[in-house]
Amino acid sequence: MKKLYGIMAAAVLLAAVFVPCLTAETPAADVSVSLTFTRQSGFASNQIAVWVEDSEGNLVKTLFVTKFTGKGGWKKRPNCVPVWLERSDIANAPRKNIDAVTGATPKTGPLSFKWDGSDQNGNRVPSGEYIICVEGTLRDASRVLYTGRIILGGDRQSVELTPEYTGTAADSKEKNMIAAVIAVYHP
Repeated sequence: MKKLYGIMAAAVLLAAVFVPCLTAETPAADVSVSLTFTRQSGFASNQIAVWVEDSEGNLVKTLFVTKFTGKGGWKKRPNCVPVWLERSDIANAPRKNIDAVTGATPKTGPLSFKWDGSDQNGNRVPSGEYIICVEGTLRDASRVLYTGRIILGGDRQSVELTPEYTGTAADSKEKNMIAAVIAVYHP
């Protein structure tokens, strides 16, 4: 019986030492990405993708992509969110990964997406810096890419993502298709 109590005490001691270490390296994360979406009329517009990258620009996880693009529209219109297309390697991505994040083109209004701190395979990512990305195809080759950096494992943060326009997007009437993009980390 003493031997059993000794083993149990050792197990409790090991758990007390190692569980906090595991928790510190794989924090529970709740990152919300919110934006205002204004649906545009016409052809070759309204495509969006929301994803997370590591600090070196490698895809960690796609949170959302419009169904047209995710289900193969990128083959017909390669200008549909091309940065996400490249980073996601959609041509070689498992269908289940794409199916899990595609959705209909949103209606005008506020949108919110959640990231739980896991990668494409559902594994927790380590503490550190991550890049939140939101890309929109405004019209044909006119696009906007919002990015912002957030730190997992620290205090609560709120980051306003910065836009970068491509093509004639900065001067186009569609430039406000995506606006007020904010990422918030809740530890």
